[in-house]
Amino acid sequence: MSGPTTTRVPMTGTVSNGPEPFPISVTAVDARLAASGASNKLGAFLSSSLAHAGGPGKCRWHHAKAVGLSDVHRAAIAWIIAEEVMHSRGGLSRVKQVWIDAVATGTKLAGTDQELLKAFISDVFGLPGQPKSADHLIGHVGEWLWYLHARDMSDPSRTILRLEPPKFTVTEQGADGLVIYSSTATGTTFFRLWETKKQTGNGAVSAATNKAYTQVGRRAKEYLAKLTAPLSLTPGEVGDIGKEIADLWLLADPRAGVGVSVASDRVPPPSTCFTTMGSHFAKFKQPGQLEGLLVSVEDLHQIAVTVREYLWTAL
Repeated sequence: MSGPTTTRVPMTGTVSNGPEPFPISVTAVDARLAASGASNKLGAFLSSSLAHAGGPGKCRWHHAKAVGLSDVHRAAIAWIIAEEVMHSRGGLSRVKQVWIDAVATGTKLAGTDQELLKAFISDVFGLPGQPKSADHLIGHVGEWLWYLHARDMSDPSRTILRLEPPKFTVTEQGADGLVIYSSTATGTTFFRLWETKKQTGNGAVSAATNKAYTQVGRRAKEYLAKLTAPLSLTPGEVGDIGKEIADLWLLADPRAGVGVSVASDRVPPPSTCFTTMGSHFAKFKQPGQLEGLLVSVEDLHQIAVTVREYLWTAL
């Protein structure tokens, strides 16, 4: 299944862990085939487990790992993210299908179709020969790892009513993630406001979590204020909680909560994480109000570059 992806030379942009790597040597067509064989589910390639059950003032967190995978399986992860990016950005427009068809047939887009695809990917990913920030690229892929894990994770205690996808533009101000749930036992609606970070190179995972705690502590009210109008205008249970989402946060109501996700390339990964979260959100004392996700991805930078490469395949 594997083979050279393209003849492109790696770009010279760097992050803390060194020069940009080559994309994974698996074609977009083969990556798509591997992903479809797993129903395009990220969980098929990640081992995920509850690392700590949490408790009053303690973070309940999961650890998802993509370590020791074959190139084909790592490429499948990159394809799943790339396809979800196009689905999220394009909605019901024709752009995703234009891209898919070009990838499947080995066609390079031209004219209006080419310009259409560029418009949907250039802000985060750049264009061939003109890549955007490597830090932003890896961070955006980290957001999608959180989103796909949250979407696909089975939790019999709750049902997702609303899951906000990553933003179109990485520099756009606002929450990285929001999930509104319904409790299986009581039918009560509640939410978690999420902040996502990346950790690459020699830095400690705790540095990323501490940065996330600080950012949420300072900006949560503003993030929820921005979400209030669109949520409150949504019919049903989502609209009902949307009307009071900022109030619930300010009151540290049991229906409010915070989550922090870190995508890290640290191998071996740390065995403990999110241990100081309770001290940063002392008012959120109820079990389950603090949640965490550590996604350990071997060669995270390379997977991010491969996501971009698959989006560029039709250009």
